[in-house]
Amino acid sequence: WELNVLRTLNLDHNQIDEIPGDIEKLSSLTKLRLDANNIEVIPPELGNRTNLKYLSLDKNNLVDLPLTMKRMVILSTLTLSRNAFTFVPKCIFSMNKLKVLHFHHNEIPVFPTELDKLKHLTDLNFGANLLTKLPDMISRLVTLKKFDLSKNEIQTIGPEIKKLTNLELLALSYNLFQALPEELSACVKLQ
Repeated sequence: WELNVLRTLNLDHNQIDEIPGDIEKLSSLTKLRLDANNIEVIPPELGNRTNLKYLSLDKNNLVDLPLTMKRMVILSTLTLSRNAFTFVPKCIFSMNKLKVLHFHHNEIPVFPTELDKLKHLTDLNFGANLLTKLPDMISRLVTLKKFDLSKNEIQTIGPEIKKLTNLELLALSYNLFQALPEELSACVKLQ
């Protein structure tokens, strides 16, 4: 890779099954898109790309991320939708600049309580997973503006939802709700 001035790399919709470890040599890279490939494993060296701000790995075959990715502390957008995740990788909880986190269309059965460590999240998408309930800690996700929980198996939302007063979009379609909490009226910015 003699492209050390490259800032954006889009390799969407190819047949890539492996990211070469020497991707770490792309020292100026801030945006990397590898959607719709055949990637099953992310090399630990990708964690050395600490200047990445945007990383999209949608539509691959990922089940985990290397712990070295916790070094990506300025990453603001991470999309991991349409993979095979059954949990949220631990490295994500160290990415404290994340604003956008998309995990829709995976197989995650439990909403991760550690997400409250991400104090800048504004857009969180867990649609089309296997969620059945939400933990009380969602009340600490006060920076959220968009929260997608559609296409899960959630039956109720607790009164803690009232603390998400910055919400502009709350997607709850295709769940198992019979009623919504009155506290939802506290979310005055909902459109």
